[in-house]
Amino acid sequence: TFYLDESGSVYYYPGGNTQQQGQGIIAWEYIDDDDENFVSIEQWGEDDFEASQGYYVEEFMFSNILPSGDAQA
Repeated sequence: TFYLDESGSVYYYPGGNTQQQGQGIIAWEYIDDDDENFVSIEQWGEDDFEASQGYYVEEFMFSNILPSGDAQA
């Protein structure tokens, strides 16, 4: 069973340009009884939804995550 853990809304500005009109996003995150697995749901606009599932990991499980030299900011 999953339970609502967090919810909120933000505005997304393409390219970080706040001079453009932002797109509203509403997000919900649900976690399981053991606080190990989650399901995230995002609503972009009126009828565009995205969902993802995953599990929490420890920081030490990541290494070498710096962007390559050709990455754009």
